[in-house]
Amino acid sequence: MMDLDNDVDVNRLEVASWLNRNLYIICRPFRDSVLKDLEKKALKFYHPLFLFLDADDNKIINKTDVSTLVTELDSNNDQKVSK
Repeated sequence: MMDLDNDVDVNRLEVASWLNRNLYIICRPFRDSVLKDLEKKALKFYHPLFLFLDADDNKIINKTDVSTLVTELDSNNDQKVSK
């Protein structure tokens, strides 16, 4: 019931999600810990995508980064990225 990813282990994130989904109140220290875990997990998940999109390595994704990416991926110069 609490094992959301069916990996047999129930971690703090799954307990917190279960409690939140079932409208229980999570005490502040536990909630803060869960939020920190979620933030770390999100950063870890999106970091490779961010590095891929940041063409000029300035830690900011802007229009020129996206333009550079589209230009690099556009194999037939039709201004569209396709398979």
